[in-house]
Amino acid sequence: MNNKKKIIGIIVLVILIISVIVTIILIKNNANKKMKNYEIEEIAEKEYKYFVLYANGKYGVMDASGNIIIETKYDKVVIPNSKKAVFICSNDGDGKNKVFNEKAEEIFEVYDNVEEIELDGLVTSLPYEKNVLKYKVNDQYGLIDLDGNRIIKATYEEIRGLKYKEGELLAKLNGKYGVINIKGAKLINFDYDDIEADKYFEEEEKYKKSGYIVCKTTNEGYRYGYISNNGEKLLDTDYNNIKRVIDIHGQDIYVIASSNGQYGLIKNKETLIDFKYQGIEYNATNNLLIINRGAKYGVYTLTGEEIVPIDYKTLQFNGIYIYAKTGSDIKYFTAKGEEVTTKFTSLVPINNGEYYISIDQNGLYGIVDRQQNILIENKFVYIEHMFNNYFSAYKNEKGLGLIDTKGKEFTEFNYTTITKIADTELIKAENMENSKIEMYTKDLNQIAKLENAELEIRDTYVRLYNENTNIFIDKQGNIIDENQALEQTQEAPDTIGKYAKDYMGYAQVYYTDEVIEAED
Repeated sequence: MNNKKKIIGIIVLVILIISVIVTIILIKNNANKKMKNYEIEEIAEKEYKYFVLYANGKYGVMDASGNIIIETKYDKVVIPNSKKAVFICSNDGDGKNKVFNEKAEEIFEVYDNVEEIELDGLVTSLPYEKNVLKYKVNDQYGLIDLDGNRIIKATYEEIRGLKYKEGELLAKLNGKYGVINIKGAKLINFDYDDIEADKYFEEEEKYKKSGYIVCKTTNEGYRYGYISNNGEKLLDTDYNNIKRVIDIHGQDIYVIASSNGQYGLIKNKETLIDFKYQGIEYNATNNLLIINRGAKYGVYTLTGEEIVPIDYKTLQFNGIYIYAKTGSDIKYFTAKGEEVTTKFTSLVPINNGEYYISIDQNGLYGIVDRQQNILIENKFVYIEHMFNNYFSAYKNEKGLGLIDTKGKEFTEFNYTTITKIADTELIKAENMENSKIEMYTKDLNQIAKLENAELEIRDTYVRLYNENTNIFIDKQGNIIDENQALEQTQEAPDTIGKYAKDYMGYAQVYYTDEVIEAED
C-alpha cells in the first residue's frame, strides 16, 4: 500500500512539474510574441510641438509658440520625435552629442554617447525612429526610449536602421548581423554578413510585411538566402542572387533566384521554374514572365507553363499584347499566348480595362473602349491617364493639353508638364516659359492659376504662390483660406507655421520639412 501511495505521489509530482514547465513555456512564448509586435507611431503635422531653428549657419530649437528653447549655436540638431522634448545637439569635432529637454537641461549624460537612428529608404518629414535612441557604453551599443528608460543593454557592436523597415534595426554581434525591433526583440539570428529588406510594400502596412534577403560570404563569393517577415527561413544561403517579385501581393512569396549563373522561379519553398535560364523578368500588367535562354526569349506563366515558345530574338510586353520578333517576322500574342492580328502595337488598360490607351504602327496614341471601339483616333504624340475619363495629351509638338474620351479639348495644348498630385484629386498644369501654373480638379474644373508661381505640397493641402499671392487648396480641390490651412497642419494660426515677420528678432521664420529657417 505504501509503495502504491509513493507511486501515485510521484505521478502527481511529475504532472505538476510538467504543468509548471508548460505554463512557463506558454508565458515565455506569449511574452516573445508581444515583444515581436511593435507599433509605428504616425505623427501629423498639426501635432508638431518642436522645430529645428536655423540662423547664421547654426541650429537650435523652437517650440510651436515661438519660444526659443535651444539657442542657435550647434552645427547639427536632431529632433527624433517632434511631439517630444528630446533634442540631440552636436558641433563638429566634439565627438559626443549633447541631449536636452524642454527646459534646456542636459539629459542622458550617463552614456558615452546618445544618437538618433536614421530611417533609410523611406520618404518622410521625420526621418528617424520616433521612440528609440541608441546609446554607447564602452564601444558597445544598446537602446533607450525617449524617456531614458533602457530597452536593451549595450551589447551590440553596431545598431542602425534597416532600410525600408521602420521599427526594425540592423544589429551586429560577434561580427555578424541580425535584426531586432524597437522593443529589443530578436527577429533574425546573428548569422549573416549582410541583411536587407526585400522591398515588398502594402498600402496599409507599408513595408512591415517585407521579408529579408540574407547574405553569407563563402570561398566562392556571396551567397544569398531568404527569410519571411515572420522569421521563417524559406531559402538557405545557396544562391548567387535573390529578388522577390514584389508586385505579387498576398501570402505567397515569389522569388526569382540564380544558382551557378542560371535563373529559376521559387514560390515559398517550391521550385516552379527550374534553374536553366539566363534571365527571368516579371511583367505586372499581365502577371507573366519573360524567359531568356541562349539569346532567345519566350513567355511563361507563374505556374511554370510555357505560353510563347523561347524562339524569339526580341520579345516585350506592349500593354496587353506580347510583341515577338525574329528577323523580319513579327507576331503579336495575347496574355493567354494566342496569336492575334491587330492594327495596334500596344493597348495599355486604364480603369480596370474600361479604356485602353492605344499605340498604332506609326507610334501615335489614341483611346479605345473595352471592346476596342475607337474613341480617340491615333493622332497624339503621347497620352497619359489623369482621372476617370480624363487624359493629358501631347499634340503635334505644340505642348500638352487636357482631353476626355469623347475628344473634347478642355485646354489649349501649350503646357510643358501636366501631372497628377499624389494622394490628392488635383491636376497641375505648368508652362515653364512664364512659370504659369494652373490647378484643376479631377473633373477638369479650373480652380486656380498664377504666373511666376511655385507649388508647395503639404500633408492636407497645397499652396500655390508667388511674391504677391497665396492660394490654399485642399486635397479635394476646394479653395480654403490661410487660417483653415494652418489649422490643418499646426496647433493654431499664430504658431510658427504662420510666416511671421520680425518674429523673436528674426526677419522671417518659416516652416519647411526639415528645418525652421530664419533669414534676413
